[in-house]
Amino acid sequence: MKKTVFILTLIASISSFAQSNSLSTNMSKTSSGNSQKGFYIGADYMNISDVKIDYSFRGNGRSASGDTVGGTHIGMGGITLGYNKTPDRGFGFSAGARFLESFNRSEYEDWKIQMIIPEANLTLAVNSLLVIYAGLNSAVFTGSSSADRLQSRPGFQSGLGFRLTKNVAWNAGYTIINQHINDKLEIGTAAEVDVRYSGFNSNLTYTF
Repeated sequence: MKKTVFILTLIASISSFAQSNSLSTNMSKTSSGNSQKGFYIGADYMNISDVKIDYSFRGNGRSASGDTVGGTHIGMGGITLGYNKTPDRGFGFSAGARFLESFNRSEYEDWKIQMIIPEANLTLAVNSLLVIYAGLNSAVFTGSSSADRLQSRPGFQSGLGFRLTKNVAWNAGYTIINQHINDKLEIGTAAEVDVRYSGFNSNLTYTF
């Protein structure tokens, strides 16, 4: 939660700086054609650095609950594609999906982590260069029978976009992915687990 607050504060500070900076203003005047509208495709990278697990067990007349937080390093790469409609200045939106696979195998099983992250964002073009975005996602894990146990829950992402040209943009942000597990361990015994993955991500996109 502290990381999310820090990131949103940083975004607000950069936005304020961009609006008051005369160089940014001059750039927006000379490159007013940087509005983006169309389908995009790009290369995406995400580093999952934190995992939080909340769990509860019940059965045989007893129950227990708790939580644990741990650091990790899961580097993932893939492609991103979708649709973007962001004006030169003002509000817009984007919607698409990221298709990612881990560079290394899981610590617990002999399979690479694969996921699809559908997402939708509200965008705010501060000027022709800088875009702020924030929105929701719903990640789906694939690639293993164990992934069938995971149920997607709404997640969140936010960050900054830099329009290098009318068609090319570089985006950097922070993503939170939520998953839920509801398992029947044995007769009369069940477990519920909520897992939150989070980390920084970036991508380079081209809008047609």
